[in-house]
Amino acid sequence: MTARESFAEVGSIEWYAQEQARLRAAGEESARIHAEKKAVAKAQAQAAIDQAVAAADREITGWSDLALRFVRLYATQNKGRRFTGRDIVLASIEAGIIQPENQKAWGGPIQRAARAKFIVRVGTTEDPNRHNNPVPLWEAV
Repeated sequence: MTARESFAEVGSIEWYAQEQARLRAAGEESARIHAEKKAVAKAQAQAAIDQAVAAADREITGWSDLALRFVRLYATQNKGRRFTGRDIVLASIEAGIIQPENQKAWGGPIQRAARAKFIVRVGTTEDPNRHNNPVPLWEAV
């Protein structure tokens, strides 16, 4: 809208309809771009987890299967309790489970445990060890 447009043009029903259509289209485009960026970020995060798991399995033969068994045991011993991935990692350290160089590798076995229904994601919580960023909150079922 320019300064030369008259009040009558701006105040017309046609103008409001056009403006509403323009805003709707802009909102849809913004939502599409946001969804695309979110999908790319999710794919990049999954690729990083997959790389960490592969590296852990090269470093320690069979590590991811051992880690999955530990997550299942942890879930069995903590039925109904809520926890984060970090809680699982700390429990595994306490139990003497050999740790991979990159602790992000735990993401793979935790995801496998969720797909196997040993644990279920019930939301997110802030993690003070990750600058209070949200992390998945799990519950043992």
